Amino acid sequence: MKYKVVSIIVPVVVVAIVVAGIAYAVSRDSGGADALTVNGQSVSQLTVNQELGALTSLPSITKTTPGAVSSDVGTGWLTSRVAAIAIEQLFADNRVSLTAKQRAKFVKQLRKQYPGLPRSSEAVIVDVTVADSLLSDALGGADGVAAALTKQMRKLDVSVDPKYGRWVRARAQVCPVTGCPAAASASSSGG
Repeated sequence: MKYKVVSIIVPVVVVAIVVAGIAYAVSRDSGGADALTVNGQSVSQLTVNQELGALTSLPSITKTTPGAVSSDVGTGWLTSRVAAIAIEQLFADNRVSLTAKQRAKFVKQLRKQYPGLPRSSEAVIVDVTVADSLLSDALGGADGVAAALTKQMRKLDVSVDPKYGRWVRARAQVCPVTGCPAAASASSSGG
């Protein structure tokens, strides 16, 4: 009789442990599955959805329907998140930094101009916005910063949940699942 009880309890306990492990893995940041992972740093779907939802309140953002952004805006945001991680590495490589005081000043301005943005998006916006000015001297101007950023982004290990788009390493950007927009030619970009 004891053998039957043990043979029933052991599988039940094993199943409970496996289910708990899967539940923990899926919801480790309380945001569910990952929308984006860059070099092991994950951003949950909940976080990305909140950020995209906040972007819909900005007047310059293209909306598909009320409360929803276009796929180009969504993939552009995810590309900015990837760029922010690459920028961190460029800052470190070039011994450039944004002081806590400078960051606080930029965040204050950002909150004043765009109230209601999630805190999770502030560092991304600040780093991407100030990268040119902080790295320009070290990397030979805006063109040097752009080239170094693209090169650094191509080195990153990026994965994107397919419902948000796909990472295209050659372009160093997240593109909609329908494909990347055509690259601007030199004649159409004024060059």
